[in-house]
Amino acid sequence: MACCHILETLDKRVLPGLVDNLGPVEVFTPKDYHEEFLSPKGASFSLQPLLLQSGFFRLHNRSRDVKGLYLVGAGTHPGAGVPSVLMSAEITTRIIKKDIVAGKM
Repeated sequence: MACCHILETLDKRVLPGLVDNLGPVEVFTPKDYHEEFLSPKGASFSLQPLLLQSGFFRLHNRSRDVKGLYLVGAGTHPGAGVPSVLMSAEITTRIIKKDIVAGKM
């Protein structure tokens, strides 16, 4: 396994005693994401954004099909990465507040 090779190399070359002083090490692979979280193709931060999955073309934060369903996360607008996911949460929160005030919920 690649991670073990890396740890063993660090132990031998840079940090002697590293392996002996580590607690349990867990490896979580795309296969684990796929099996445990039913994540398509084992993607941890949504699927690869192709042109028609980028920017405006990403899923919007309010479902067009299901009333009262709001979406947030890496696969929604504005995109993947921690800052974008936090922005997605903020956008979705504003949409929900606006819908409550407008009586749409």
